[in-house]
Amino acid sequence: MFETDVYAFDYSGFGYSTGTVSERNIYADIRAVFDYIRATRPEKKIVLLGYSIGTAAVADLAASRPEGLVGVVMVAPFTSGLRLFGRKPGEPNTSKLDRFVTYDKVSKIVVPVLVCHGGCDEAIPVEHGLEIVKRAPRAVTPLIIRGADHMSIFNGKYLRTFRRIRK
Repeated sequence: MFETDVYAFDYSGFGYSTGTVSERNIYADIRAVFDYIRATRPEKKIVLLGYSIGTAAVADLAASRPEGLVGVVMVAPFTSGLRLFGRKPGEPNTSKLDRFVTYDKVSKIVVPVLVCHGGCDEAIPVEHGLEIVKRAPRAVTPLIIRGADHMSIFNGKYLRTFRRIRK
């Protein structure tokens, strides 16, 4: 269907991975996978896809290491940790305690960015995804799936998600 290679992994402390969950480790994990792909398949064009907390790692990598990238897909992104838990998605943030600050990094991404978000996502409200779209200089029209929530956006019922990513 996609005629592509897919590299998937568990962040430290998630799934079958060992290690400890931390922002630093999550960013190091995606960099290690990216470096492996660039070293073993340098001819490949790379599209980064992140889901939920993975969108923060994708934004961090895409903003700082654009070589070989042709696009970024962010499914259910959030603007930052503090903004997700109690603040408005686009509200300026001055706290040094904030983590996973995707809001600031996405403005430095130089490749096209597609945001996909469930219209009924209660874990990460769709307003976060729309703020990411506003901040990304090369954002394409977002895909907001009415009726989908945080976990169901990839259900077979919502094949539009995969069709849009394929484009």
